[in-house]
Amino acid sequence: MKKIFPSDVFENISKTIWDYLHSRDWKLRFSEFIEEFYTFLAENLSLSRVEIDHKLALNCEVKKIFDAMILDHYCQHYADKEPRNVIDSYLSRRGWKETHARKAYLEILRIVPMSVYEVLDTKPGEWIQLQDLLRPFPPFQVTESMGSHDAIRTQKSIARILPYQGRFYFTCSSDRIDDENADLLVKSIRPHIPKTPLYSNSPDPAEFYSPESKINQILRSFDDQFILAKARELLLNPVIQIK
Repeated sequence: MKKIFPSDVFENISKTIWDYLHSRDWKLRFSEFIEEFYTFLAENLSLSRVEIDHKLALNCEVKKIFDAMILDHYCQHYADKEPRNVIDSYLSRRGWKETHARKAYLEILRIVPMSVYEVLDTKPGEWIQLQDLLRPFPPFQVTESMGSHDAIRTQKSIARILPYQGRFYFTCSSDRIDDENADLLVKSIRPHIPKTPLYSNSPDPAEFYSPESKINQILRSFDDQFILAKARELLLNPVIQIK
């Protein structure tokens, strides 16, 4: 799915962080993180670094989503030494020139967990209605221009979803996952989720990212499993055609 945000708010925000990661304080640290990330994937997917690079080179759309996945993942990474987090560092040094909305987006991206979602309905060109398969939210609509043309009912996805001005949006690394991988992921994580009553209304936007939420804390602890499931889909599933 291609992700569309309000262009006046989120245009080039990922590029902004990518560029910052190539500054003096972050270039080496980010390179080391990428090497560790590739090693982690290679060991768990039984692929060499060369094989991973070859698979990514075959499909530029897969490479874009893969890079966005790395960026999302690193935005939530905290190192043992200062500066510990790239978003904290960026906002403290260059946040003065960002709009309030872009700063709010970055602050949420730093903490919002991934989850597994199922498509219930779509309105092409406007929205996708989703059901969170791990948190007790009722169905809700995600504003999505491009991806809503391709989404089909019962399709599963792994996504980070961010609220903005009463609407919900995908981050750029969100993508579909096949039913088998989705089911395995849900079955491995759901037993750890506290049983709580289903929300009766549209989910409170803050519930998607609140660091105080016990459920969100649990989901963030499973980040490696989410990442592996997404990487497995991108690198090992030749049937998937990402548009």
